[in-house]
Amino acid sequence: MIGMVVVSHSRPLAEAAVALATTTVTAGRRPAIAVAAGVTTEGAGAGDGVAYGTDALAVAEAIAAADSPDGVLVLMDIGSSVLSAQLAVEFLDEDAAARVLLCSAPLVEGLIAAVVTAAGGASLDVVAAQARAGLRAKQELLGDTALDGGTALDAVPLDTAASAPPAALNITLISPVGWHLRPAARLVALVQAYDAEVTIADLARDGEPVDAASLTDLLLLDAVRGDTLRVAATGPQAGEVVDAIGRLAATGFGDLESSPAPRPLDDGADGRVDHGG
Repeated sequence: MIGMVVVSHSRPLAEAAVALATTTVTAGRRPAIAVAAGVTTEGAGAGDGVAYGTDALAVAEAIAAADSPDGVLVLMDIGSSVLSAQLAVEFLDEDAAARVLLCSAPLVEGLIAAVVTAAGGASLDVVAAQARAGLRAKQELLGDTALDGGTALDAVPLDTAASAPPAALNITLISPVGWHLRPAARLVALVQAYDAEVTIADLARDGEPVDAASLTDLLLLDAVRGDTLRVAATGPQAGEVVDAIGRLAATGFGDLESSPAPRPLDDGADGRVDHGG
């Protein structure tokens, strides 16, 4: 699993971003995340001894702490954070520096997407692509297409070549608060455990299918309680993953301690999982 470093002018900001991002995965699946934020001061009235700023040496030490054979993703906030991170890489030996990727993703949204994606064992490049797409959901919701940097599906294309019959299921969203970050993260974690390509669409809103392995894409659903979601999968474990998603949906995607089974609405059929045909 890759490691991560958060570089920020503000230590409270960096620590809060890490705390938020790590709520999306279980403790045993969290990537190593080191923080390099703020600068140490003495007698400057900073209270806790840390003022706003960045320190390249501290960033280099954080990279070393989070180092992994799979690579290290570095996320930064603004201005000198980028310069400090670039200088920090120069402090590293050649092998360590080659494993570092400085990522232009937005700090908070990018970190959340990166943590969820990395928890499933994705490569450094795939995690970075998902992090960079972190603003897409916000841009879509606000109609801000001028800054659209491409979709996660563009960055990580789905392999449509299936070695097993496709599977599909319609489920009803029963979570009281509808679709939000944590259910989306739970779905990503589940999908990553199977050898299958999975999409999900909100039929109630005529939504296009999105990649169920992409947190950024899933957050575009904007589904509410009662909406019908169409899950479709291809690949060797297509049937298994759709069955598992049906069971997760019966818990409100983890939002409910207990709930009745979802009522499938599979094209008027009897609700069984569609394994092709």
